[in-house]
Amino acid sequence: SGINAESLNELEVSMSNRNYKKSDCNHIFLNFVPCMVINPMIVKEKVKQFIERYGKRLWKLRVLQAELKMKLRETASSPEQNFWFFVNTESGYSIDIHIYTCKEDPNSGG
Repeated sequence: SGINAESLNELEVSMSNRNYKKSDCNHIFLNFVPCMVINPMIVKEKVKQFIERYGKRLWKLRVLQAELKMKLRETASSPEQNFWFFVNTESGYSIDIHIYTCKEDPNSGG
């Protein structure tokens, strides 16, 4: 959780600037470039643990949403897939984590 805690540190620094004191509904986006071999459900659990650990700090920084983009393989031999994890906690009490995958269109490359 080092990189995630670092992103919170940066947000804290920017919010200490008086021009941004009233910022609200912050959204964090993290793009992990290297492909990792891990089950997406384990990532989901780790995200949940991070939120439980840093929840008060996230609420203080008014972070209501986060988006993580990752390239994952469920096993070393499985194909690489792009996964998006959308995290939402607008109420501050319940955490919604949605996982999406995106498959490349062989005709357009998109």
